[in-house]
Amino acid sequence: MATAVGRATLGAGSRTVVRSVRLRRRRAFLAACHNGAVHYTEYDTRLAAYAVVTDDEGRVLLALWNEGSRRQWTLPGGGLELHERAEDGAVREVLEESGYDVEIDELLGVDSYVFPAERRSVPTDRPMKAFRVLYRAHVTGGELTHERDGSTDEAAWFHVSEVAGLDRVSVVDVGLRMAGLLLR
Repeated sequence: MATAVGRATLGAGSRTVVRSVRLRRRRAFLAACHNGAVHYTEYDTRLAAYAVVTDDEGRVLLALWNEGSRRQWTLPGGGLELHERAEDGAVREVLEESGYDVEIDELLGVDSYVFPAERRSVPTDRPMKAFRVLYRAHVTGGELTHERDGSTDEAAWFHVSEVAGLDRVSVVDVGLRMAGLLLR
């Protein structure tokens, strides 16, 4: 019985050649992983959603993150629950961290960032690749309230021009750039 591969037709004995090529490719891939590249099974992955929430006064909503080595401002957002859609997670996180109900206006983009093991907030020897889904959103209700027993201590509005002077995590700059609110 013959097996078609591209334009060529190989006989049954040629399957050994195809398997041999696949095996060589797999070995080359594994060798590359151990020569500097990290295989996906050797690091953790985190999927999170964030919102760039602005108001009519040119301010952006930020939350004060308390889980790192120092307190830093971040966009409201965080890790997604297993069965949660990214946009629903962003809405939930804004409510938890700020007290505001928001509506998603648009997807701004997706960013990824690698945290070396030594920079993670939990003791581990595994690096983590964070995928951050960023949305633009606007407030539809609620009132400014600080999160209790969570990953942030408070939320506050800042004029975009003030953000450059804040101690902040990188997702703030990424989100503001994606939203067209470039930092100077």
